[in-house]
Amino acid sequence: MDTIAEITYIWLSTWFVRHKYDLDQHLDRVGQVLRWVVVGGGFALTGIPGLGRGSLRVAGLWIGLAFLCWPNLAYYLANAFRFHSRYKTRGPM
Repeated sequence: MDTIAEITYIWLSTWFVRHKYDLDQHLDRVGQVLRWVVVGGGFALTGIPGLGRGSLRVAGLWIGLAFLCWPNLAYYLANAFRFHSRYKTRGPM
């Protein structure tokens, strides 16, 4: 239960700063889904027992926390996927 409280505290702290200074890009539906899939997947990795060394669990926690606290990561990642798919279908101009 302490982990949930700590994550909530970190998220609220970053949300306050992002909201106060209007730092977030607008996420479309793809960006929102991408963000929550990465957050859920990252946090789900932390709960899998028997992963051996904890490095994968810690990486999942950090990635999930990063996407939770800074939604712009999902915005830039979704745009990178869009650019890659446009470049792949049209070729270099």
